[in-house]
Amino acid sequence: MKSLEECEDYFNSNLKSRVIKAEKERKRFVGYWRIEMTRTILISAVIIILGVTLSSNIEDDGSIGFLLFKSAPVIGSIIWILVKMFTLGFKYLEKLDDFRHYYRQNISKPLLEFMVPDLNYKPEEGIDSDIIENSLIVPVYFTHGEFSSKYLLESHNLLEGNFGDVSAKMAMLSLERRADRVQCDPSGGLFFQAQMDTKFEGRVVIRREFTEKYLGKTLSNFVDDMRTAFGKNDERIYFNDDEDKTHSAKWSKLEHYHIDNEEFENHYRVKTSSADLAKKILTDKRINNMLDIAKAGDLLVQFSFYENIFSAYFFKDNAHLFDVALIDINKRVDNHDNMLKLHNALRVVHLMAQELVMD
Repeated sequence: MKSLEECEDYFNSNLKSRVIKAEKERKRFVGYWRIEMTRTILISAVIIILGVTLSSNIEDDGSIGFLLFKSAPVIGSIIWILVKMFTLGFKYLEKLDDFRHYYRQNISKPLLEFMVPDLNYKPEEGIDSDIIENSLIVPVYFTHGEFSSKYLLESHNLLEGNFGDVSAKMAMLSLERRADRVQCDPSGGLFFQAQMDTKFEGRVVIRREFTEKYLGKTLSNFVDDMRTAFGKNDERIYFNDDEDKTHSAKWSKLEHYHIDNEEFENHYRVKTSSADLAKKILTDKRINNMLDIAKAGDLLVQFSFYENIFSAYFFKDNAHLFDVALIDINKRVDNHDNMLKLHNALRVVHLMAQELVMD
């Protein structure tokens, strides 16, 4: 993987003209909703004025037909404005997707090819959803009040090849609640999967321990973004839920495995089908590396070892590492911000792969 300094030089010397063009593309649609609604309201006002002027020159005969004729411009304009407001939200998202596609092809793809030449970037491909769900480290269900629902889980933006000395693949995940489709980007994260040389005799799942005592600023921000709860409202996602036997059956069947390390136990919860396997996997070196990752902050991570697969899931507040998140769409893109986010995320994944897989 190229250094940050090398990536900055490449960005300034080879991609600067492209990001300037991308900034122009962003400006073309970022005010689309406001411009279209202003135009709609102005046209409606003109229609109403013309309708009122025209009807005032016609003698009022008190008939229903005249009343309908007189009120038609106002009623029609109101209906048109309401329909326009509804449809523009979806139209705006279509234009946003077009811009994201443009950004991935013209900025992210050449940057990734330079930054990680040993990896192949396939934005339209992902990792099989059964593999993702079977890892037990990705939140599949969420609750709202007394009801539980399943996220619409999509995997995309696949990177596969050699992460250092480790052959593996990584993809972005979208965890979408249908009600949020227009209002915000789906939550998501990075899912990493490496094939091991030997098969595990059992399963070990290592999840973050979410308690208020150890949340901290970064975790608190993440919790707010994901709209989860720790006794503060009525929503939560199934990270460490032992109470619900329906949606956490595989997790519930695993036995707790305690580590003689108070700091580790404060950050992670380990469950396994084999205490011997957990002892073999959780070496002092791996424990220390997982603690370092837990303290890093920006990427919160959980781990899974089963069959011959090592998986890790890095939580993010959106699913758009390779393009522009909706929350950032009003910011200029002709700067280093997105490049820095991409480099930092891939650097952590590389270090994690080397330190945890190759232990």
